[in-house]
Amino acid sequence: MKQRAFPTWILALVFSAACTTRIPPTRPDGHPATASPVTQATAVTTVRPPPTWTPTPSQTAHPTLDPVVSPTAAINILEEGKLWAYSQKSNLFHIIDFATGEAVKLTVPNGCKSVLIPKTTQVICSNGNGIWTHDLLNNSSVPLPITSPDWMNVSTNGRFLYYGFSENNYHDAGIFSYDLQDRVEATVTTSVIDGIIPPILSSDGSYIAYVRNLGPWDNRVFVVEKGSEQSRQLSTDEPSATWNIVWSPVSNWILYGATTIQSDIGFSTNQLYLLDPAAGATHQIRAVDDLVYDDFGANSVWSPDGTKLVVTAAENLCVISFNDKGQSCYAVGQPGSKVVAHTWSPHSRYIAAVLSANGPIGNTLIVFDVGDQTNQVVSSSIEANLLFWR
Repeated sequence: MKQRAFPTWILALVFSAACTTRIPPTRPDGHPATASPVTQATAVTTVRPPPTWTPTPSQTAHPTLDPVVSPTAAINILEEGKLWAYSQKSNLFHIIDFATGEAVKLTVPNGCKSVLIPKTTQVICSNGNGIWTHDLLNNSSVPLPITSPDWMNVSTNGRFLYYGFSENNYHDAGIFSYDLQDRVEATVTTSVIDGIIPPILSSDGSYIAYVRNLGPWDNRVFVVEKGSEQSRQLSTDEPSATWNIVWSPVSNWILYGATTIQSDIGFSTNQLYLLDPAAGATHQIRAVDDLVYDDFGANSVWSPDGTKLVVTAAENLCVISFNDKGQSCYAVGQPGSKVVAHTWSPHSRYIAAVLSANGPIGNTLIVFDVGDQTNQVVSSSIEANLLFWR
């Protein structure tokens, strides 16, 4: 039975002197884009008992500080909090303080995922005895009244944990949610969700969205409203959907990827669409030349305020305006490099990203200012494959 894969990352942090450069928007072929890179989008209408076991505090060691060369106070982002960088190789978080350049090191406890719950410093943990949340900073745990789902995930705003009991892969016989704020479990739907990827819950817990295969090279986005047994198809005449799909953290809008590329190894996202389930409207975000996008990160696409989105394509950060559905792409690394992880700052002003010359672990940490389109190299000796900003 498939389990939801969660990523991880980071070993050594040595901060280099910050260098600031303005990054002109680029096309995928390397040539500069036009002076006004934003493109207008075209609208296309179209109760299980709680466990008796109580978790004990984790085995996380006391935080230690890695040596640093110099603080990075030249970056005017001190009000934006601290950056959490994870390394899969070492199973460590480094919590980076931009004011001092120090990096506090924390180990992820056994049984815990390496993905922080949005807006918190908590992770989801599980073993044969139960499921619990663990706060990495406070080293404290809270048990949850959930028993052995086949898969589980967290909504993009961090409010809900949702999970399913699968009959076959992601053909789920019922989906349930647990409100991490009010501590209440709810049934989202008892209908069978016949999806090709795990279904995803909206930020308010009222919709489940999933991708269903209808035939060769024909995947479509469906939604089910909470309390309903009826699935509703959202994407119809657009190209086939890929597995890239994510809800807004502040509204019931969906960004999903589609493709006109057919290959033996699967789908490659080269088109982007925004869906409004309530109105049944679809808005296309015009593609940038022949750009092929990387897989979406579940909690790194939408900005915390829901006004912007970012997706990646090799060394490019592609920033999308939710209001006008325009897109601008910026090369933040050398040609041939790849953005392996990125995250928004809490106030939606900056994007931190890790780039790799080869492989899934990045070694160069940059901070991109969305407002003035400048890029600062923060470290050239990082080892990371996940980023969170708290």
